[in-house]
Amino acid sequence: MQKISADILEQYQLAGNLTDSKDILALSSLIHYGEILLELGDYETTEMKFAAALQIDPNNSTALLLRQRASNQRVAKTVKRVIAEACALVTRLRSV
Repeated sequence: MQKISADILEQYQLAGNLTDSKDILALSSLIHYGEILLELGDYETTEMKFAAALQIDPNNSTALLLRQRASNQRVAKTVKRVIAEACALVTRLRSV
């Protein structure tokens, strides 16, 4: 995984905040910010950024694809956690 600096994230956030929400720059900033968050594994915030991008351009294929990817990865992470917890519980129950 590529290391992303907090400065880059902050710059994208500022760029998005300084423009009109219907502006192309805002859309681009939201998508790039979402891509960085996705790479960092912050799936819930990623989905929110892509949802905001889709409010500006509901048919943006990049935002649609990456929002779905973030959702899939969030679900996969949750499933892995639940399976690990279930395995730990089974192990504890076997030792009783």
